[in-house]
Amino acid sequence: MPAAHEERRVRPAQAQACMVSPWALALLSRIGPGLARSKPDMRVQVLVADDDRLICEAHAMLLEQSGEYAAVERAYDGEHALALKRDRRFDVCAADLHMPGLNGIDLARKILEEGLGARVVLVTGSHVPGQARGALAAGCTAYVLKGGSPREYLEAVRIAAAGGVYLGASVAQEA
Repeated sequence: MPAAHEERRVRPAQAQACMVSPWALALLSRIGPGLARSKPDMRVQVLVADDDRLICEAHAMLLEQSGEYAAVERAYDGEHALALKRDRRFDVCAADLHMPGLNGIDLARKILEEGLGARVVLVTGSHVPGQARGALAAGCTAYVLKGGSPREYLEAVRIAAAGGVYLGASVAQEA
């Protein structure tokens, strides 16, 4: 039987598709036991957090229309997202980097510190070199740009929910 940390590794096909460095995989050991689902048919619950309501609604609708998620909840700031996360066991939290108060990276840190067990997909419209590495070090398991495709966003959430690491194609090369 594989060790707990081995269950959270990116599968070889995923690692090739998103070009994840070994250091990123090592960070997963800090994230906790992961989201191993007891039944393969159990569906994922997602929390979308973005202070831009239009973006938040668009991301939530994209996830809902995919038909892959049991529930999609919305939060319009980091504090509200953390409060919702404490009340419900969301599997994935897709959070904007730049939110007033508790930003996406701080939200990921809090989720990790409090042992709330969610995978955090950090979504940003303004990428700065090195930012993805900092996000992963803070506990995020995926990093995507808002300028990316809807398919890329859905893939990031899907891989994060499965316990993998995902970096958007435009930032994976720098990591």
